[in-house]
Amino acid sequence: MKTLILITAICSIGLTSAFAADKQPGNKKEAANLKANPNDLSAYNSYMRATVTRIRALMKTNPDKSEKLIDQMEAFLKTIEPTEPPAKTLHQRALNASNNYRQMLELERTPIQEYIKQLKTNPDDVKALTGYYRKASSAVSGAARTQPDVAEKKLNEMRTLLTGLEEKSKDAAAGRMIERYINSLASHVRRIESGKKMLSLIGKDAAELNVDAWVNGKPLTQKDLKGKVVLLDFWAVWCGPCIATFPHLREWQEKYSGKGLVIIGLTRKYNYTWNDETNRVSKSKEENTPAQEQAMLGQFAAHHKLKHRFAIQKDRTISDYYGVTGIPHVVLIDQKGEIRIMRVGSGEKNAHDVEAIIKKLLSPKVAAAGK
Repeated sequence: MKTLILITAICSIGLTSAFAADKQPGNKKEAANLKANPNDLSAYNSYMRATVTRIRALMKTNPDKSEKLIDQMEAFLKTIEPTEPPAKTLHQRALNASNNYRQMLELERTPIQEYIKQLKTNPDDVKALTGYYRKASSAVSGAARTQPDVAEKKLNEMRTLLTGLEEKSKDAAAGRMIERYINSLASHVRRIESGKKMLSLIGKDAAELNVDAWVNGKPLTQKDLKGKVVLLDFWAVWCGPCIATFPHLREWQEKYSGKGLVIIGLTRKYNYTWNDETNRVSKSKEENTPAQEQAMLGQFAAHHKLKHRFAIQKDRTISDYYGVTGIPHVVLIDQKGEIRIMRVGSGEKNAHDVEAIIKKLLSPKVAAAGK
């Protein structure tokens, strides 16, 4: 898998032997590994995952420090000298990421009203149009699954403003951009509808786990899950944000499995194979047998040190019941078999929200009442 994964993960800040702690934003181990192995594609992904985590986490709370980390990341990457073509390509993508994150930081620093003000003065201001759309879209997406009514209101405001700009636009290129943005609003509608469905399920009974196969442990039955707190994690081996949640899943498995938590990773047959040389999955050119798919998942679990069970869905019945339109999608079910919380995405807030409910449900008083 020769792609650069720029995703959030839980990694500590560190330094290489050649850089002081305040000069190196990446994880010590990952940065040192990349420095020593500039042609290792996995080293790029690991380093960028650790570094970008820090950068994105600070964009809202400390943008100045976030900007400093971007500069440090770029400076460090310029010291890396790969010699093999795949690594050279990945290295250039990593360097280009610096500008991408500077643009994200500028977007974070600029109030949306500033973009609106600029567009009222000039409806064809492409930079302001792009900034407004990204900022407004982010606000809608952020609220779609937890506050769908709020998201719907923001979406209507977006549609009204963009429609007004379309009527006033005189520049052909800007007009096409506005039209494209208006057409893209349909994707937000789907997320909002998914959010409404998710909210409507809170307090309802969980769906029966009718799966095709179990991996990474013995099959679980409804009897095994009775009186347990169950965390369903809808995921896929190709999903970067899903991989970003693994540190939390490993931690929760270790901390809470002995106290009554059962984690189940629900996935589907995506026809991937495991490469022992690269320790990565890749899309199979031929159709996998169920046994091959299960073997791949077992190797994937072992590599990522995941000890919870995986379940391969027969079809989309379970996903549809929980309104899964994006992954990772987590469903937490209490001891009575009722849905308590659902979250989509790999953000730290989602992890905090889920763990807070886990702790509450496993507290002695609540646990006793649920049995």
